[in-house]
Amino acid sequence: MLPQPSAPPGIQHVRPSANDHRMITGPSASAARRHRRSRSRSDRRRPPAIAGSPSGTAADSGTDDDRRAGRMCSGRRRPPREGVLDMDTMVLEHSQVAPGPGQDDERGTELMERLAAAAATGGSALAAAQDDVIQYYLPVAGRIARRYSRRGAPVDDLEQQARLGLVQAVQRWQPDRAPSFLAYAVPTIEGSVKRWFRDHLTMVRRPRATQEAAPLIRRAREELAHSLGREPDDHEVAARAGVALEQVRESDRAGVTCNPVSLESQLLPDALVGAGDGRLERVEIRRDLASAWTVLTLRERRVLSLHFWDDLSQAAVGEMIGVSQMQVSRIISKAVGKLSAELSVA
Repeated sequence: MLPQPSAPPGIQHVRPSANDHRMITGPSASAARRHRRSRSRSDRRRPPAIAGSPSGTAADSGTDDDRRAGRMCSGRRRPPREGVLDMDTMVLEHSQVAPGPGQDDERGTELMERLAAAAATGGSALAAAQDDVIQYYLPVAGRIARRYSRRGAPVDDLEQQARLGLVQAVQRWQPDRAPSFLAYAVPTIEGSVKRWFRDHLTMVRRPRATQEAAPLIRRAREELAHSLGREPDDHEVAARAGVALEQVRESDRAGVTCNPVSLESQLLPDALVGAGDGRLERVEIRRDLASAWTVLTLRERRVLSLHFWDDLSQAAVGEMIGVSQMQVSRIISKAVGKLSAELSVA
């Protein structure tokens, strides 16, 4: 036990009894009772001293836990000890591991600088730099694929298509035209995923052989229509696409069967009984459009193809050809005006 303090000279030290508080009245009585209750609670919380421990270190772990719990309950924070990360810091650093669309971080910028330097030399250095960029930006392709998976398509197929778009973006990226790689890569990846929907997502699933032959047949039909100035027959399409004649006919049947017209869709007047052959009408449209296409410059043709066929935004098209988004908008307006004027004359 600690020694009792000695009383000053001339004053006798008297130890108060347990009932002395009853003799105190007035405001000092309330203060005394509050003081005693506070000391009583402190004594109950304080664990017994550990034998052999130095003064002031008895059961420090228990009191530290009490203080820590009190700070957590009161909402106050204590700065972390040196060398120890708190939870918020760990979550923040983990969220910055994989870059997201629209975010060029320091690591990504370093990789793109290596790619730009390797592009000048080529060879194995270029292939290695491209592989590093692709591996680093794979999370971006995965996020884009998962965003489009809500439309009912298989996630694995969309991720594969998104990664294909990422590879194409890395191979086609030109730093002098598109300083920000992600600003160019994200529209390219999205366009690749959209093309997958255009080629594969139908109401009735077609056989795999028909699905694989469909883009070849469609491209061959368009090229022949442009070069011949008329709608090619099935034999010509099969020879140009390098597929069997039966596959061409099966693809045409699947295009009608797997994409039926909704019963609730509004019918146009020319879709009623007595309407002309739709294929003949498409031949005329293709012929007129092929003739009007020749009035456009090479730059206008490329801009229209990138914007309407590859589904690229005007900003992405501008980065590819080295102009601003406003200039791309003007080029598109001018080209469409030329086509409209030419088709109206025809």
